[in-house]
This record gives sequence, structure tokens and C-alpha cells, in this order.
Amino acid sequence: KARAFAAADASVREVFGNAPHYLREGGSVPILSDMRRILGMEALMLGVALPDSRLHGPNENLDLRMLDRCSQVSEAVWKAVAAQ
Repeated sequence: KARAFAAADASVREVFGNAPHYLREGGSVPILSDMRRILGMEALMLGVALPDSRLHGPNENLDLRMLDRCSQVSEAVWKAVAAQ
């Protein structure tokens, strides 16, 4: 596993108290290929929505408690990667 991926896995377990659920879904984010080519770095993307968030649809929403917890995950990932 890449360092950031392992850190994200551990951080999700720490903050949410459960193992992350991995899904192979989603669209493309074109800028990521440019960032990889220019910076030589991979991207790590974490979803922050709940199933009823209705992403990209009418009444799209984001639970602020989920946003807060995902901010905690991001902070923990950065700290873990920086410590390695």
C-alpha cells in the first residue's frame, strides 16, 4: 500500500471507529492526471457524502457532522504521512 493510502485507512478506522468501505465508483477528475504528470505525485481522494446526500442532484446536501469527521481524517492522514 502507498503511505497515504495506509494512513487514510488507519485514520478512518481511528475517527469513525470502523474500517472504511471501499467502492470502485465515481467519475474522473481531469486535473489529477496533470498533477501527477507535473508534480510526480498520486492523488488520494476520500468521499465525504452519505448515501442520501443526493450528489449532483436536486436537493444535494452534506451533513456537517460528516464534514467535521472527514476533516479529522484529513488531519490524521497529513500527520501520519509527515511522520513517516
